[in-house]
This record gives sequence, structure tokens and C-alpha cells, in this order.
Amino acid sequence: MELVLVSGVGGLPQVLAANLESAGSAFLVYEIEGFENKGLEKYSPQTLILEHLGSFIDQLKKIGIKQICFAGSITRPNLNFSLVDELTLPLVPVIAEALKHGDDQALRLILSIFEDSGFKILGAHEICPELLISAGVHSEIQPEPSDYKDAQKAEELMIGLSPFDIGQSCIVSSGQVLGIETSSGTDMMLESIGFIKSLKVVEKSKFLCDEDQKFVKNGLLYKAAKIGQDLRVDMPVIGPETFCLANKVGIKGVVIKFGNALVLNYEECLRLSNSFGLFFLVEK
Repeated sequence: MELVLVSGVGGLPQVLAANLESAGSAFLVYEIEGFENKGLEKYSPQTLILEHLGSFIDQLKKIGIKQICFAGSITRPNLNFSLVDELTLPLVPVIAEALKHGDDQALRLILSIFEDSGFKILGAHEICPELLISAGVHSEIQPEPSDYKDAQKAEELMIGLSPFDIGQSCIVSSGQVLGIETSSGTDMMLESIGFIKSLKVVEKSKFLCDEDQKFVKNGLLYKAAKIGQDLRVDMPVIGPETFCLANKVGIKGVVIKFGNALVLNYEECLRLSNSFGLFFLVEK
């Protein structure tokens, strides 16, 4: 046994586990306490209690684990330091320091604990390289010249925001920034845009019950890793739900950056993109 998959929520851990299983790889699954993933039940997952991190590391060493893959999303945990066990006590200064910083630096500090203990951190894309899709337009719908300009502005915006460790996505329309992802996540940003658009429709309508009053799809969702982000543990992910929500809130296309965003269930993403009339662009 050489590999442990440490899971948060979402579909990525399920995809990785299925890939490892089909490849005949021996692996264990641990779920972080409070972020259980129902899709992993068949793998008999064990629980990682963060206040017992030192004991977890000690156990992995004893059974010969060499590699760890972290996958899935979690929110910043509230640790109860009164529950810290003996083997975790020496790690408390590093953990406490990590909690003072933004997500990127916090992750780097936590990863240093594992690397200093001799483990190799394995990225999801190293287990499933097919999750990194080729550059180009993947949809039947082609972006317009203005969409490429919006994508360029979105990229410049995310690069500029990288030092602030805010988020991995934004929404740009006709050169205007409509939304920036915060700690609430991409879905919340999209839902907020949909709410704002709905209000505009009501304001323009003479009658609140006017069903013919519809807003036109505009703007694009851009998602990419921040500059300096550790892609082994925090690479952006999109999937079918992304396209469903983009369509729901009136976004006309989805753009990701080549090489630093994972696509779950690519075939379904493509089907939905074409069905909804959304463009799907992977920028170089």
C-alpha cells in the first residue's frame, strides 16, 4: 500500500478513486471529518480528524504509505486545540500559523508538514491526466471577437488579483467585471449574478408577471489557477454543474485556462454546452 487519497466533498475524489480502482492500484481513502463524501462509501473510507494530524501521519508511515493525493473541496476548518493529541502537539505552531493566512499560503504550510515527513504529494492530474483537456474551442458555438477580449480581460484581472489570494474565477461581460469569486466559491458568485440579472428584468418590465421579459445571455465565466497556486492540491475544477448554473443565470460561455483547470465528465460538459448554446473555450 503506497497511496492515500484524502478527500473533501465534490466529484473529483470519486473520479480519482474510480480511476485508481480500474488501474488496479492499491490505495486507502480518508475523509476529512466534517466533509464526508457519500460517493466514496464503497471504498470504506476512514476519517481524518485534523486535531489528530500527527497520529494520522504516524499511522501512514507505519503502513508504508509513500504518496498522498488531496482532492475535493473543504471550507476553512474551525480547529479545537483542546482536542489535539500528543503526536499533533509539535505541529500546532505550524497549524496555527497556517490559519492566519489566505488559502494558498495556508495550504503550503500544511503541505510542508507532510513533505517534511517524507511523503510525496500527488496531484489529481497526475492520477487522471485526461482531466486536463486540450486548448481550443470545444463547443459547437463559437465565441465572438468580443468574447475573446472579455477572456483576455478576465485573465489579466485574475493575474492582478493573485497576490490577494481571493478566488479562482470571475465573470466579465462587454469589458465590465460583473463578479469576482470570494471564499464563498464559484457557485455563489454565479447565483449572485443571476439574482442581479433577475432584478434588472423586473425593473425593465411594466408588469411583474410579464413572462415574455427575458434577459439575454451575456458575459463569460473565466476560471483559472492563481499565479503561484500549488496545482497539486488546489487546481480549479469545473463539471456539468458549472454549465447548468452558467445557463441558469444567463452566462453565454465558459472559459478555462489550459493546463491549470480540471474538467470532470468532459463528454457531459460538452453535451450540456451544445444543448444550452454556450461556448466552451480552453485558452492557451
